[in-house]
Amino acid sequence: MNILLLISAIMALIAFVIHGIAGEITDIKTLLKTDYPESYKIEVRMVWHAFTIDMLFNAIILFLIAIGDSIQEFEALIIVLSLKFILFGFTCLGVILYTNKSYILKVPQWALLFLLGIICGGALFI
Repeated sequence: MNILLLISAIMALIAFVIHGIAGEITDIKTLLKTDYPESYKIEVRMVWHAFTIDMLFNAIILFLIAIGDSIQEFEALIIVLSLKFILFGFTCLGVILYTNKSYILKVPQWALLFLLGIICGGALFI
């Protein structure tokens, strides 16, 4: 069993739960109360939960690889997942810095995504 991939799987599962439930309650419900066009609200909500589902599948994939005997045959997939998390982190950080730098600590998801990418990719080196 690869402990770093197991940690990555657990982190992705926690992110799935928090993003799907807390995000719906805090961010999405607030958005739905605004005067923005319905199409905008629907699109943002769809993308929000598409990311949530992506996190669930990341957790499942990482868990299945982590409990296996060897990760060598999955190296390319691990690299892709690691890079995806890191790019998601850069995307979040970039949006925050471009939009309102004062939110860098108020919206810390970027840090979790960087950490997830580093831990996931680090599994190839132990």
